[in-house]
Amino acid sequence: MFNLVAPAQQRNHGVEDSIPATRVLMLNPRTQIHGDSFVIQSGICKPLSSRYMIRQTQQKNNSPASIPFLRLHGNIQYDFLYRSFTDTPFYQQDFRQHTIKTNYNFVFRQLIPVQLTLLCRNSNSPYFKDITDLTVRFSQQEYIKNLKENLLQQATAIVKKDHNILLSKLEKNYKQKLDQVQGLEFWLNSPARLQELVEESEKQVRQQAASSLPTMEKISGKIPMDKLPAIPDKETVKKAITAKLRHIASEKTDSVIAHLRQLEQEKKKHLTDSLQKIDLREQINEKKEELAKLKKELDSYKKQLNNAKKSLTDSLQQIKQEIARLKDAAELKNYVQRKKLETKQLPKSWSALAAIKSIGIGRSWVDYSELTVKNISLTGVNIELNPGKLYLAAAAGRINYRFRDFVVKPDERQPKQSLVLLRAGVGKKEGNNFIFTWYDGKKSLLNPYTDITSSNLQPQRVIGMAAETRININEHQYIIAEFAKSSFQTSGTANQSGSTLFQKVRNFRDHSNEAYSVKISSNWPKAGTKLTGYYRKMGEHFQSFNLQPVNAVQEAYQLKLQQQLWKKRVIVDAALRKNDFTNPYLVQDISSRNVFRSVQVSLRIPKYPIITVGYAPSSQLTLLDNQRIAENQYNTLNALMSYAYKAGNMSMVSNAMYLKFYNSSPDTGFIYYNASSLTFSQTVFAGHWQLQTGLTLTDQRDLKVTTLDQEATVRIKNRLSVSAGAKYSRVDNGQQLWGGNVGANAMVGKLGTIALKYDKAYLPGTQRNLLPVHTGSLGYYRSF
Repeated sequence: MFNLVAPAQQRNHGVEDSIPATRVLMLNPRTQIHGDSFVIQSGICKPLSSRYMIRQTQQKNNSPASIPFLRLHGNIQYDFLYRSFTDTPFYQQDFRQHTIKTNYNFVFRQLIPVQLTLLCRNSNSPYFKDITDLTVRFSQQEYIKNLKENLLQQATAIVKKDHNILLSKLEKNYKQKLDQVQGLEFWLNSPARLQELVEESEKQVRQQAASSLPTMEKISGKIPMDKLPAIPDKETVKKAITAKLRHIASEKTDSVIAHLRQLEQEKKKHLTDSLQKIDLREQINEKKEELAKLKKELDSYKKQLNNAKKSLTDSLQQIKQEIARLKDAAELKNYVQRKKLETKQLPKSWSALAAIKSIGIGRSWVDYSELTVKNISLTGVNIELNPGKLYLAAAAGRINYRFRDFVVKPDERQPKQSLVLLRAGVGKKEGNNFIFTWYDGKKSLLNPYTDITSSNLQPQRVIGMAAETRININEHQYIIAEFAKSSFQTSGTANQSGSTLFQKVRNFRDHSNEAYSVKISSNWPKAGTKLTGYYRKMGEHFQSFNLQPVNAVQEAYQLKLQQQLWKKRVIVDAALRKNDFTNPYLVQDISSRNVFRSVQVSLRIPKYPIITVGYAPSSQLTLLDNQRIAENQYNTLNALMSYAYKAGNMSMVSNAMYLKFYNSSPDTGFIYYNASSLTFSQTVFAGHWQLQTGLTLTDQRDLKVTTLDQEATVRIKNRLSVSAGAKYSRVDNGQQLWGGNVGANAMVGKLGTIALKYDKAYLPGTQRNLLPVHTGSLGYYRSF
């Protein structure tokens, strides 16, 4: 016998009371069992299409899955770029560049992440050197992320186990009570109850009809029935009744006699039923009262069950928030101990590994402090640790200048420069701390791009030390203060010994080789205000691996303010900057009094266009005839309006942008200046199609250009997209030019994604005309 839960259906009168709400199915010879299911044959030979699961024979394997020792995923990409003509930042024709980059992400035991990056770049440019780089990096951020995921799984399993015991009990009680309610509702709503009520009503009608007629005693007018002598047997009674009826029949009609006979039978039956059974209506009322009581109990069980489920959800959410707030190894270890989590699946040295902030081998980016080493591309080794309240860091290798400039091909006479750095302190790097830094290395004190005499090309040793402290006022405000002192060698002196340089570092009577820096960061979330800034001052002889020496006292500062208004719909950004030297290739002034100001206002109102207006300084690099690089700075004004909306089933984006350069001929190395441009673009997304229309009006000295372009892109089966466009340009002197572009992007199975593009455009030439520029690119990308 197998139980199947099925909807209540109409039952046959007389047997429904014995069948519960859960229907009972008896297997017969036409029922076939297949494993854990059975098929009921319908008709002669065709089975029903649905199968019913009747038992679960296979038990789940509760043994923990084995953890793979190594998982590998990553990507590889190739890019080829061709430009027939380029003028920014350097002038060159027929430019070609090949770039291959691959990333390998190794994850040991699902926890320890190691990233390997290989980069090869080759070009025919005389300004960009060919690069082959290999970088191996361990990231604390990724490692802690993996640890958090592991701890989250364990904590979630523990909480679910504790709650599941209570949930199982509550669900069992709830289902039992639900079965009782459904069974009683089925009994009350059964058609049999209606039939019984109808029969009961008929009985009452017959009883009322019988009571309205005269009884036998009244009709006969003789001895009452309760005083009649006892009837010895059935035959005697029958004879007496027959004789009496014959006597009455002489006076009454046959119909009355028949009715009296029926009345006697109903009276006897009613007396018998009253002794065996309570009135049906009273029984139904009692069942209804019982049902109401059961429903209240069911609601109570349901409320308890919902509360338990909500408690489980809240507990899981709380665990996620607690684990998300864990930041370092100490907090992770305390959490593991407090929650009594298992560490068997974690490596034995998991807490020690969590103290490693980063390890880099090969080319890595070194950024430690304002006055020692900042934004340096270093080929070598870089390691940073923060176990508990102890902070340690070390770096050693060859210097490749800054983020912005390491790609520029150096002069063959440029000296080889190196760096060795050690840092030690107490506290957390992102919290309250005190850190001491010692740096030593070889550096070209005077820039070979600005002073190319042979004596200046020899690398000179630089030694320095710094003390830095960070004070967190609260979670939104902190202050960083730093003091540094270095060795120095004046122009014209030979390389001095290490002891002599060290004595200059120790000489605190001389303040010309000192530097100071203060950095602040403050955020008021409720007010929507964020303020950051720094002030830096260095002496005439101060030297480090941040700033290029200019042999003059330097002061630099920067202040940035962001204010949110009108419920974050209006955002205002403002900044002030002075003497912010960041490019080691440029000719630096001894001291500049220029203060650069910038401001930007953004308006974001839901369902309305986004409007942004900004006024900020900009710069342009120029390679002079004597192979020196100069930077010209000027101000720009830009305004942008963007609106995304829908028109029927199509999505649309409308953009308008205005750009204005405030410069003159001395501010730029090009013949065009004080230019402005106004651009309108409209993009339509319609199914697999994307249409883009653009109009650009350019106005600059002695040259005005109107450009109209139209481009269409179609996506085919989500694996291939093809684009094509046309571009029309008209110059104020009557010159009319046509250009265009064509491209394709295809996903070729497991091979990867291949992208091709060709573009023909026009750039201003020296004769107040437009010159054609052909650009082509080939790209390949595959992840694994």
